[in-house]
Amino acid sequence: MPAGSPAATGRPAPLTPVIGRVWTTPRLPCDAGWCTLSPPVGTVTFHAAVSGATSVEFLLVPTGTQTADYATSIGVDLNGRDGWTARYTYADEPLLSHLTVVARGPGGRADKLPFNLYHPDPLGPTVPSVCTEPELSCLDA
Repeated sequence: MPAGSPAATGRPAPLTPVIGRVWTTPRLPCDAGWCTLSPPVGTVTFHAAVSGATSVEFLLVPTGTQTADYATSIGVDLNGRDGWTARYTYADEPLLSHLTVVARGPGGRADKLPFNLYHPDPLGPTVPSVCTEPELSCLDA
């Protein structure tokens, strides 16, 4: 046994972090694994129940294949005493991403993809009616 190994020192090897439940505040409307960011602009807090970690990172990874290199960090929590969280402020722009939670600790690393996030395209301005002078007739084409 190598000197300093857990078996040589009589200490158990550190356990790999375990990621349990992941949820949001406010609660997002979800359907079939997709959660919708609503209203058009806002802030959501992601929470994770994690054991054995010294840091937890929350990432948005675009949907598709081989997209891990395009991940965007929402935040890293280095102190889980009050729970593992990250706040995310989103704009009124389209989004199709996986939420990925990465927990790191003395025993290694754990990843979890608890759900997907969706934000619809902005609606843009709407025109309820148009008035013309002189009044024009409307014909169905």
